[in-house]
Amino acid sequence: AALTTSKSGTGRNGISSHSPAIVEGNFIYNYGWCGINFGTFWGGYPPNNVGIVIRNNVIVNTGGNKKYSGGRGSGIRLASRKERFWKAPKVHNNTIVNVQGSGIYITPYNQAVVLENNLIIKCTAGNIIASRGTVKNNRNNLEISDGSFAAMSNLKSPYKPEQFIPGKGSPAIDAGIPIKGKQQDFRGKKRPAGKQWDIGAFER
Repeated sequence: AALTTSKSGTGRNGISSHSPAIVEGNFIYNYGWCGINFGTFWGGYPPNNVGIVIRNNVIVNTGGNKKYSGGRGSGIRLASRKERFWKAPKVHNNTIVNVQGSGIYITPYNQAVVLENNLIIKCTAGNIIASRGTVKNNRNNLEISDGSFAAMSNLKSPYKPEQFIPGKGSPAIDAGIPIKGKQQDFRGKKRPAGKQWDIGAFER
């Protein structure tokens, strides 16, 4: 699904949930706070706190609206509290670019979060911000902070998902690890296309 707003910083969240879900294959662009937000701060206590999977999403230009957390948003946000927490969320093969805030933000009380094969570029508050003790595996994530978009090709605004396919010579190519479960990328292309999985939402 394409979830976009016409002007940067409008709207609040691209996708929000207080129940476990699989979120995949979305292009989320220009939202004012978070691209994908799982929270336990509203609604009732989730009857099942296991089962969050966030994969193969492209999240661009989120954050920046000062109505929400002073303008510091997140590409992906996992928010828990002591009595209401997420257990073993899996976040892999997402492409997150140009967030006014953190690329991936994990609050205290989350348990055994898995972060693998995510491509995160130019997030003003840090690419991965995780509270101590919340992450079980943090492997093969590629973080680029200089804003050069060196991992991409043909980037021109307004953005479209296909612009975030790794360019020739990208460090994302063949740099990922195999992950059990779905074996396709954002477009449905089989992984791996080369010797190994590519990092991010796309196989080249």
